[in-house]
Amino acid sequence: SGADTEVIQKLMSAPISDPSGSIVGVIQVSRKAQHPSGAGADFTTGDLRKLESVAASIGRTMPKSQD
Repeated sequence: SGADTEVIQKLMSAPISDPSGSIVGVIQVSRKAQHPSGAGADFTTGDLRKLESVAASIGRTMPKSQD
């Protein structure tokens, strides 16, 4: 028992793009549990859209890539 026995059961990710459109990172949200049934409900499309919105907000604060 304990958090160290939990593993990622559910994961969603969204790219972070700088103002020039270059991918500069990734933001991820996960749910950990000992078993899939303990990780709660699946992420929804709405959850993903919110994560994408956060990633876009972060990206707007990044300097443009100097490619």
